Amino acid sequence: MADGQIATTQALLGRIIQKPRLSDKLLSKPPYRFLHDIAMKVEQATGFAAGLFEGDELNGKIKDRDLKVRFLTKLINCIALHLNVTIAARPAKIVAGLEPELTNEMLQYLAFACSRCV
Repeated sequence: MADGQIATTQALLGRIIQKPRLSDKLLSKPPYRFLHDIAMKVEQATGFAAGLFEGDELNGKIKDRDLKVRFLTKLINCIALHLNVTIAARPAKIVAGLEPELTNEMLQYLAFACSRCV
């Protein structure tokens, strides 16, 4: 079960990806680029959410807030549908750097979802 703790996120995702580095500092207030990189590396390693993102969504360096929210919304919805769970993390809050515990919980659900793909 996802608990939102940084150590749990590190343990679960660390089994799947080596980069980006899952440091305490980055996971304590995950920036968008870091989350984007995680999603892309997980897709590369496991095939989870392959083909979900297109165009500007593939670029982790985007500045537009709406594009960031759209990317995270798609990711969260994909995880939730795959696992049949409700994910409390809200894309707008994630982009604003708020509710890091819910962001970590979402990352833990990502690890659970992609573990079903490998």
